[in-house]
Amino acid sequence: MITATIGGMSIGIAVICQVLGKLGILGKAAAKAHLGSVQILAVLAASAVLASAPPGRWIQARLTTVLGYSGPYVAAVSVTAAVIALLFVIAGVMRNAANGKTLAAAVLTPLLAVMAPGSTGEVMGHGLALVVSAAAWITRGLTGIG
Repeated sequence: MITATIGGMSIGIAVICQVLGKLGILGKAAAKAHLGSVQILAVLAASAVLASAPPGRWIQARLTTVLGYSGPYVAAVSVTAAVIALLFVIAGVMRNAANGKTLAAAVLTPLLAVMAPGSTGEVMGHGLALVVSAAAWITRGLTGIG
């Protein structure tokens, strides 16, 4: 189950990675520890927690009600934007580069996915639980926590 604890831990990990990266204390060890990738995945997990929590489901339900027949078109635009943002995230993780564009894409990917009205948004919302689990597992593996 997705909880606020996972979101809080994810934000905490992202902040620690940011501070360690900016201080330059670790130097080459930061690159070996994949701090950029860890930070991106932690931000993605925290955003997914927000999007798949009750407020995210509430927004998705209201959009479904308000948009009515135009829902499929909005869903197509929303899912397309989410996929483009996800490509930025994947590129950032592969390059271990936690820059502004990559972090913004990590925040927007889950939010855009849940904004799709109707069953598309519901499926995307449930899929976020898998993303959070995978991101937490990868982050734990990269940091050696647990």
